[in-house]
Amino acid sequence: MNKALLLFFFAVLLVYPVYSQNKIGLTPSKTKGSSIGIKVNSPMQQTIIDTIYTENSLQATVSYTMETNTYNAYVLSLYDSHINVGDFAVTYGVPPSPIFNIGIRFYLSFPIRTIPLGYTIENVKFMLYQLYCHSNEGDHHFPSFYGTHYNLLVDHVDYGNNIEISDFNPVNYGTIGSISNNETIGWKILSVTSQYLLDVYQNRQYIQFMIYFPIICDWDYCDDCVVFRSSHHGSSIGHPQIVVTYRSTNSISDYVTAHNPLVFLYPNPCRDYVTISVKDNTSLISADLFNVKGQAVKTIHKADNDQKNVTLEFDRGIKSGIYLLKYTVRSLGKDLIGTKKIIVN
Repeated sequence: MNKALLLFFFAVLLVYPVYSQNKIGLTPSKTKGSSIGIKVNSPMQQTIIDTIYTENSLQATVSYTMETNTYNAYVLSLYDSHINVGDFAVTYGVPPSPIFNIGIRFYLSFPIRTIPLGYTIENVKFMLYQLYCHSNEGDHHFPSFYGTHYNLLVDHVDYGNNIEISDFNPVNYGTIGSISNNETIGWKILSVTSQYLLDVYQNRQYIQFMIYFPIICDWDYCDDCVVFRSSHHGSSIGHPQIVVTYRSTNSISDYVTAHNPLVFLYPNPCRDYVTISVKDNTSLISADLFNVKGQAVKTIHKADNDQKNVTLEFDRGIKSGIYLLKYTVRSLGKDLIGTKKIIVN
């Protein structure tokens, strides 16, 4: 082997480790739930985005047949490429067999991720791709019931690790909002940040949603429905998903973030009030208290940066339950955002 060739191999050995160690970004890895996992490489990025796809074994529907007062529940098969929600007219058997009015609700589950070390959750979005809708007026008209327009709603629910007919009315943590109110084809997006954080703090395996119309059926023997793409749809675009955006704290070390919190709450559980206390070299900028529906029920804006303890008194209208305190503090010249769980007795 001549001298020039030896020098070439030596140069490759020097350059390759430097190149491989300085790649930054997200490294995808397959995980349970037909979702894409993330690995955070060094140096730390300001934000990372994780797209989480639905758990196929929990992508399900529960229907109610009005005429027979019966329920049916099933998980979507690989051949079910669409999600159907609403009021359907169905004929069983060969005409002139009777027509039945059937109300259908749909259910989706998404795995809960571990928050990457040194990051906080900035926002979480629930996304469905709408393909089609139908009403008494015909194709591509958004449904109406008894002549009244109703939004398609999403509730934060818990139906466990399997679907049953009783899940037509599952354990329900409240309505998040409307996922669709028009016939426009394309992505429909709903913020579910508070609900995702609640499930993180409750150590749940999944965040689960029920998609439904508030009216089950209007007895008109006509389809009033909205259709979305399921995770089994052949297109690579449009599968049900939640998108989690993490933001780097980027002002204190990973050790401080994980093992030396800057904000403390006491007493917790509490009743009439809770005290928010911050460490030295830290000041509270603002704090917002959210209920499980994601609604802000109390807001604090701090002006006195020297005060280390702030008492948050609860109004009589605040009910017992679980709340999330989202706060902003300033530490070592940098603003940090965090979230803590509060239990009100």
